[in-house]
Amino acid sequence: MTTSTRATVDALHAHLRTGTYTLAPQLLDTAGHLATDDGARGFILRAGHGRELAAARLWLHVADRHHGPRRVQSLTIAAIFALDGGNPGLAATLVTYAEVSARREYLTLPPTLHDLKNTPSVRAHLSPRP
Repeated sequence: MTTSTRATVDALHAHLRTGTYTLAPQLLDTAGHLATDDGARGFILRAGHGRELAAARLWLHVADRHHGPRRVQSLTIAAIFALDGGNPGLAATLVTYAEVSARREYLTLPPTLHDLKNTPSVRAHLSPRP
């Protein structure tokens, strides 16, 4: 893990500990870059451990700042946290947002999003497609 990655994850963790969700624009940009780094996913998930719903909210803020792959990956991370936090309805909503963003940008969905979508508790909250 690079120093920049470590500093970003530590800053996000500090925001989760203090309960502040207003992030500096530079931190939002860096977090968006970090969302697309597969090597950083474990560090991101560990940083939100114990405060999963707060982490989902934080990553939703990150997603709102971006478009394209960064938005889709940030929404995926937020959905993971929502499901881990015990809110499959929120996870289903975030999965839908990620699907719409990916479709709008002509992107393929990340495999993690497919896995979330096929989780029975999330699938129960997704509306059936005609």
